[in-house]
This record gives sequence, C-alpha cells and structure tokens, in this order.
Amino acid sequence: MESRLRVLLAVRADFYGRCAEHAGPASALRDANALVGPMSPTELRAAIVQPAASDGLSVERALTSRPVDEVADAPGGLPLLSHVLLETWRRRRGKTMTLAGYEAAGGL
Repeated sequence: MESRLRVLLAVRADFYGRCAEHAGPASALRDANALVGPMSPTELRAAIVQPAASDGLSVERALTSRPVDEVADAPGGLPLLSHVLLETWRRRRGKTMTLAGYEAAGGL
C-alpha cells in the first residue's frame, strides 16, 4: 500500500544550489518543485493581518502599510518580514499589534 504522507520542503532561492550538493535533497527537488515569485501587496497585507486575526489580535492599519511598502519588490524580504512581525507580536499592546511595536522591533 502506498503511503499518503507528503512532505513539503520550502527552500529560499539563495539556498537552492546548496541542495544540489547533497544526493537526497537533489533527488527530491529534481522532479517536484514549484517556483514561487514575490507576493503582491494584497497578499502581503493578508500575510500580516490574517494570522493575527486567527489568534484574536488586531493590526493597526499603519502597521500593514509600512511593511508592505518596505517588502514589496525587495528580494529576500519575506523572511525579514516574518521575523519582525514575530518581534512586533512580542511588543503588542494588549490584543493589538502596533506600528510602535514594529518600530521598537527595529522594522525592516
């Protein structure tokens, strides 16, 4: 019986070549890969607001605008955005993620 287990491996473009140095990852990536381009401003806003909303938090409107402007068209910006949003969450005010918390975290 064939297993229904599937594994998703996400590799940043700047590390893709390193996968070719090892037989296992090179084999796995050879015939099963999908190139994911940059996110649109709408997708970036959703990536900021939706996870917060699913945890019952709100996000100041100013907090959605600044990171979207800073990350749009910035190669490698998404991992930085992820990190700064975690740090912003740690600096939230009650149940609200704020621009002040984002700036206190250092922004992008």
